[in-house]
Amino acid sequence: MRYELGLHRFVLGMLVTLLALFIAVLLYLDSHVGAEHFEVVLSLIVLIVVSTTFGFMGMVESITVFYFGLRHSREIIVYLILGVISIASALHLAIAPDESLQRVALVAAPQAFLFGLAELRIARHLERHPRQRRALAVCGMLELVLGVALVWGATLPSARVAELLGAAACMTFMQLLSIFFYREVPNTVNLRAR
Repeated sequence: MRYELGLHRFVLGMLVTLLALFIAVLLYLDSHVGAEHFEVVLSLIVLIVVSTTFGFMGMVESITVFYFGLRHSREIIVYLILGVISIASALHLAIAPDESLQRVALVAAPQAFLFGLAELRIARHLERHPRQRRALAVCGMLELVLGVALVWGATLPSARVAELLGAAACMTFMQLLSIFFYREVPNTVNLRAR
């Protein structure tokens, strides 16, 4: 159980790091790129960063599958699906003939939907932890709304899509950071039983 938790923390840690780098790139570009070149430079850099991130995470998720035992078929299936979707997203962004932030928003939307569904699924299993259950349910709903917003973002101008992508990355970063640093505190009943 602790070994599998370590694997989940490893993948979450990688995702938190990559999201932090993405946010840093957006903040840097926002302060250093002139208005006339903003869309072209921002679109190209964001496209490269996002496709690289999706490709890297897809490889990490796919490799993580081999570390789970056969008893963990649910984790194996979920990580394989996430890995395939991430790699497909990276390839789509890399091969697509037009580079636009609107395309990046559309490609990022399924990731937000899947993350939201995962949070809602985890929340269902936390009957004995009402605060964490409520927090995950709220965060899961926010991620689903974020997925819809990213799909809607395909109709916005590039500057607004960049802001939406930045807000989405910040929101997901904060959620993943809290999950990453969550520590299970053993209750006194379990300690007395030992």
